[in-house]
Amino acid sequence: MPELRNQYTVSELNAQIRFLLEGAFSDIWVTGEISNFHYHPSSGHMYFTMKDGRGEMQCAMFRGNNQYLKFKPSDGMEVRVLGSVSIYEQRGQVQLIVSRMEPAGLGDLFKAFEALKKCGGSLTKLACSADFDKWTSAPVHRRCGGFLKYYTKLMKEQVATIKNDQLKQAFKKRFSRFLN
Repeated sequence: MPELRNQYTVSELNAQIRFLLEGAFSDIWVTGEISNFHYHPSSGHMYFTMKDGRGEMQCAMFRGNNQYLKFKPSDGMEVRVLGSVSIYEQRGQVQLIVSRMEPAGLGDLFKAFEALKKCGGSLTKLACSADFDKWTSAPVHRRCGGFLKYYTKLMKEQVATIKNDQLKQAFKKRFSRFLN
């Protein structure tokens, strides 16, 4: 049986993780696409998620830093941020504390989603459209496979957020071929 000398309380463990993370990942540049953007007028803080094709990270930009922004961040926007990794100890949640943000255009995920909406949701029409070529230059067979994987993930996220069971069942029935 392991000894108890490596025993921590939850708050002690979170504090130790915070100490290690903040020392190792300070003042780093990260590029990604904004999603779930929330601005809190009362505090002046901004909270959002940064994503790329394979991961996501929760971010916070506090009033003292975001008051100097020369643009308004929004969902789907590709940005480059300077920040430090930290942990929100009460939840044990890793996050990036952003001190500077620069726009980098619209994100690939957002462009793909918009292209799909223009094609009426048809992957076949999308693969042949000029809009699809704007966000990727991969051959058609690779484009559809990668996009289908992203589209499936998007559908699963949408189903997870629907609160009403009746709507959820209708949504699952309509998109069942993408959700399996």
